[in-house]
Amino acid sequence: EATAIQAVQVLKDQVAKKEAEFQKSEMELRTQLRSLVDSLEVQKAQHRDTEATAASALAATQSKLDDALGEALTLQEQLKASKAETNGLKESLAEAEHRYAKLATEAEAAMAREAEESKLR
Repeated sequence: EATAIQAVQVLKDQVAKKEAEFQKSEMELRTQLRSLVDSLEVQKAQHRDTEATAASALAATQSKLDDALGEALTLQEQLKASKAETNGLKESLAEAEHRYAKLATEAEAAMAREAEESKLR
């Protein structure tokens, strides 16, 4: 009977020891789990911040692209107008050169006639 009591006591001690080890392991695991959850929450917050920053940068870039496109379209219209003006000036120059050549030809003919008339007199 004393041996049985001792055996039961040894088993109780072993169970108590195992329970203490289990509780210690459980506390360590809970601590690790809490640490992981905290780490994930920090990463989640950083991810949201990164997304917000990226979205803001994207919006700013899009705005700059829109502005640049508007400016490019304005410059394109100005270039078209400038080309039209240049073409008009080229046409006017060609007409003026043509009139000058015609006047020069008429002047040469008149001078030749005058020279011929002078010889005849």
